[in-house]
Amino acid sequence: MSDIKLKAANGGGSISLKGPSTAGSDTDFLDTSGNLKVTGNTTVDGKILIGTTTTLGSNADDLNIKTTGNTGISIQSGTSSAGNIYFADGTSGTALYRGYVTYNHSGDSLSLGTANTTALSIDSNGNIEADVGNIVIGTSGKGIDFSATSDGNGTDTSELLDDYEEGTFTPTSHGWSAGGTTTYTSQKGTYIKVGRMVTVMGVVGWSAISGASGVHAIGGLPYATNGSFDWEGTNFIHTINMGDGKVSGKIGDGYSSSFLLYVSNAGSEGYVSADTNGGECTFTVTYIAT
Repeated sequence: MSDIKLKAANGGGSISLKGPSTAGSDTDFLDTSGNLKVTGNTTVDGKILIGTTTTLGSNADDLNIKTTGNTGISIQSGTSSAGNIYFADGTSGTALYRGYVTYNHSGDSLSLGTANTTALSIDSNGNIEADVGNIVIGTSGKGIDFSATSDGNGTDTSELLDDYEEGTFTPTSHGWSAGGTTTYTSQKGTYIKVGRMVTVMGVVGWSAISGASGVHAIGGLPYATNGSFDWEGTNFIHTINMGDGKVSGKIGDGYSSSFLLYVSNAGSEGYVSADTNGGECTFTVTYIAT
């Protein structure tokens, strides 16, 4: 078959139709119903615009499909096969699929891949699995919303889990009315924060506190209390060399980042005075942060 070249009416340029390179082979462009049909590979040197003559943003304008209604692209695969979209930055090896979107029909699962590895998967039940990394909340105040779950008998104020944190802090020992100056022998503390609930564990020891007065307080908590309760309980407190048998404590409204020590006295509450002679306090405290 000879080549066919249609020249422009005015000026340069032409449209060329070239015959197949192998003798006896055919290339069809129209089927018997008049539909466009291409046999073999098709190379387009330029942009493909369907339903429009206008290109969009320069970073995604090579294929533009426009309709006045719903618009989409369908990828049809076998019932036991997969449909894929590959993001390549080369022509061989793993560069062919540096990133990808894969739908596996045999298990009805969707996978998103980065750096040649499946990073996120959604199974047929809608469960989401982070395969290689973490789920990172990038905006403060956002998190996991549990509002679809049933509620308790109280008043629901929030069902958003927006924080989890583990860390260390330095506990302090001081008087409440007058803090004083403390000489420490040990200061160790760790904490876990889930939402607004903070649990701290620590030990603080001191050999002397000069100038302290009032109730003995253990401070330096990693988060201030929210201050909306008259008290916030503590779970466990053990003291040494403070002359008190069963010591407990509480974070009162306005006490911020310290909890106060007290001891039961004949059924009433007696606060522990600031111990200026030296002692040690081991504690686990749970409270609600701001």
